[in-house]
Amino acid sequence: MKWTLRSLDTAFCIVDPHGDRLQEGELKTTQDGMRDFFSVQPSSRIVIEASAPSRWIAELANKLGHEVIVANPREFRVISQSHRKSDRNDARILADFGQYRPALLRPIKLRGVRCQLARSTLAARAHMVRQRTLLINLLRAQVQNLGGSLSDCSAATFHKKGQTPYATVGRVTWVEV
Repeated sequence: MKWTLRSLDTAFCIVDPHGDRLQEGELKTTQDGMRDFFSVQPSSRIVIEASAPSRWIAELANKLGHEVIVANPREFRVISQSHRKSDRNDARILADFGQYRPALLRPIKLRGVRCQLARSTLAARAHMVRQRTLLINLLRAQVQNLGGSLSDCSAATFHKKGQTPYATVGRVTWVEV
């Protein structure tokens, strides 16, 4: 069984031990949709592409008794360099390789939940720091466009500087940021 994961729908291809296609289709990429589908399938090898939902889908399939291989689409050149790229074709290719040559899929090991949560937290923090820097730079540029200037300070103390008069532009005294 092979899955090409997308945000709304998931393309799949089921092959038998001889490589004959038994079923192809799409289903909704929701926990209920996946649980309903996996729970009626006999224990199988399931190949999914690494993507945002691959973690919870792999965990769900494992809980329901399936073997899961998470393929690295960047390393698996048959898909990444394909000229006939579609979810349906990707599902067929991964089903075939998952059946006969799973090592060629360059399987990846998913990070543990704690590691993934830590990485998500760090990514969110880095994004917020970038946004804060962009906002401070925007405010400095806006004040400068009006002929004023803001006193130098670190990003950590910028909000404190905004609570005292620090820039006068024309007749407007900037008191808060």
